[in-house]
Amino acid sequence: MQITLSPQQMAIDQQAQTIAKQYGLDPNIFASLIQTESSLNPNVGANSLGYSGLGQLSPALVHQYGINPANANENLTVSAKTLSSFLSQYHGNYLNALSNYKGAENNPLARSQAQHVLDVAASNAMISGSGNVVANSGSANNSSAPAPDSGMYNSIVSPSLYNSISNAASNATSAVTNALPSIPSASSIGSTIMSPVTNAWNSFIAWLQASLANVALVIVGGVVLIGVLFYAIKDPVTDFATKVAAVGA
Repeated sequence: MQITLSPQQMAIDQQAQTIAKQYGLDPNIFASLIQTESSLNPNVGANSLGYSGLGQLSPALVHQYGINPANANENLTVSAKTLSSFLSQYHGNYLNALSNYKGAENNPLARSQAQHVLDVAASNAMISGSGNVVANSGSANNSSAPAPDSGMYNSIVSPSLYNSISNAASNATSAVTNALPSIPSASSIGSTIMSPVTNAWNSFIAWLQASLANVALVIVGGVVLIGVLFYAIKDPVTDFATKVAAVGA
């Protein structure tokens, strides 16, 4: 998304890029650093830690160089000197240099903020269509940059090449997606597998309930039948027993 700058912000942006060139910095990256630090506002005040001005300089740097942090030119100059020093220390690696500028090379928050600066720089370059885009942690426009085979990742991509790669990747992804057969979701596969099992279980429960009801009915009927038979033959058996006893006597 393109950010509309006020005339004052545009002037600061141009001033930052001019000073960046004087110290061998990538103008776009340095201007993006100032943009993220202070929104290119020369009147920005000090934060809770005392960092102040366009480049949000620490009190120690302000004291070291004896500058007025509210002075745009002085603040930008010291900011550029500081980043240039870090860039030389890290052999042209902007991610490490910016991380150190933000706090510490190995600090996760500082590295995240440094990567954000590079992302803003890449976005600004893509919008303006100017120069190269530093897409990651490598270096650009710096004579002290290491050779590509030194193990440091360098990624400098022109806008036209970036768009071509993005379009080709998008087209390839669409082609592969269309070529692949439709794969059912895990939920539909589970439903397909479990449906027969569920139906069989429900049928078994229904049969068991019916069987138990039938058994209970048979038991009750048997008890009733035994009771009826008992009372039916009770008197004849008693009379027969009485007669047998009489004969024996």
